[in-house]
Amino acid sequence: MKLKVSPKDMKLLLLLLALVILAGSYFFVYQKNMEKKALLEEEDIKLEEQVQVLKDKVAKKQEVIKDTKKKQADSKKIIKVFPSKMTTEKGIAILDSFEKINDFYISEESFAMNELMYQKEDGDNIEESEDGQSNYMGYRSNITVSFESPYEALKEVMKQINSFPNRMTVDTMTLSYDSETGNLKGTMVINCYSLKGTDKAYEPPIIPGIDFGVFNLFRSKRG
Repeated sequence: MKLKVSPKDMKLLLLLLALVILAGSYFFVYQKNMEKKALLEEEDIKLEEQVQVLKDKVAKKQEVIKDTKKKQADSKKIIKVFPSKMTTEKGIAILDSFEKINDFYISEESFAMNELMYQKEDGDNIEESEDGQSNYMGYRSNITVSFESPYEALKEVMKQINSFPNRMTVDTMTLSYDSETGNLKGTMVINCYSLKGTDKAYEPPIIPGIDFGVFNLFRSKRG
């Protein structure tokens, strides 16, 4: 007995088959594609995050480079005010410049030279400068003077100390008033600083008419 399928049933079977194929395509193809798409989107988000991290690093790198250059420039300005060496003859030249101010008279002077203040130790986090130097050694020299001076002359000396091209500070000062002369009498300790390890050359002072050295300890003028 032959099974006869009417055209109407055939159409229904074909429609059912088409639905089965569509369902299979959805579950086996479309759904897998959606899963792959979700994975790709997740990977894309991760890549965007990594790109942003790299951008931030690049931005910070430029900022670090800029900051480093600024620090190097600031360091050069600071180093510029420190001579490579402080000597007694330089101290004498400084005092001689003070005495050129009218009525400022120095009666006594003493020098304590080159006390080590700073030395780079192993493990110190100090970057090398552009010239490759980093082993700086800082020194302080004390010049003690006893003086007599009018108030205005002392003010001029203080201005000279503050504007001196090499770093100097007044450590201590004691003053008393002389009622007979109207002058101030006192003792002043001046700190002078130097920095060893730079590429600066030592520049000896030049005072016309005065020889420096072991044969002229008291800075007497040439005859």
